[in-house]
Amino acid sequence: MGQLMTIDEYMTKTFTQDSRPHINSVRRWIREGKLEAKKMGRSYYIEEKGGDEYNNNVEQEKMDAMIAKIING
Repeated sequence: MGQLMTIDEYMTKTFTQDSRPHINSVRRWIREGKLEAKKMGRSYYIEEKGGDEYNNNVEQEKMDAMIAKIING
């Protein structure tokens, strides 16, 4: 199991300041199953994955966020 990180840490590592989604968007992705996370108490923790799988997911999520931003204006 990889290291767990908070949603804020995940957003900092995954997105640039200009492309960062709102924290509620990330929470919605978790609830919808688009992003795997563990809930401990009232907080969600996302597992940091290593290697290409993590990088591919990061790129896909960046692209999804960018497309959503374009669609939603």
